[in-house]
Amino acid sequence: MFLECIFKDENEMNNFISGLFEDKTNYIKDYTAINPQFAEIYPLKFFDDFNKESYILSNRTNKEIKLDKTDLKILKILSEDGRAKLIDIAINSEISSELALYRLKKLKREKILLGNRIQFNMSVLGYFYTTIWINFRHFSEANKNKIKSFAKSSKNINSLIFNLQNPSCIVKLFHKDEKEVRTAVDQIKELFYDESIEMEIIPVGEDEEVIRPLPFL
Repeated sequence: MFLECIFKDENEMNNFISGLFEDKTNYIKDYTAINPQFAEIYPLKFFDDFNKESYILSNRTNKEIKLDKTDLKILKILSEDGRAKLIDIAINSEISSELALYRLKKLKREKILLGNRIQFNMSVLGYFYTTIWINFRHFSEANKNKIKSFAKSSKNINSLIFNLQNPSCIVKLFHKDEKEVRTAVDQIKELFYDESIEMEIIPVGEDEEVIRPLPFL
């Protein structure tokens, strides 16, 4: 089972993990916590659209921006309906349309609101979902830039994550068959032929996927 969680700080994350093991009826044998230092998503590449701007979902170098109640109301509305009309946003936020438009532009300018994303049912389109965990002995800036460049240019890779601990890097890809996974693995090995790396391939099941963009609101 894979949980993608959002925490305010490390203390909140540790309390959540501890709570998982406090229930004596749980059956958790082991776990791995991925604490992304950098996360980027590449939309629509499997439709041969390589010009779409990448979305940086997490970057520890970004400064924290304070939001007021109106900003949070707008984000909550958009998390429930990314296509909400301006007039509906204004009414539900109890502000004017002009102020709602100003707030939306401000959220985009500060890169809090990155855009709308359509969630495809990839299995119906004939795609499978696999993650590749990569451990580097020396995860230098040069190696980070190499894997970033490769991820952006690869048709199958959907997202990229950098982690402080092992695994150093996680690549998520959609593929039609196992051959495409093997090709991606071979390309990564060739890219880092002079480096000591380890890879683990993890196919992702299709039982259930629930997405809550802003669970804390």
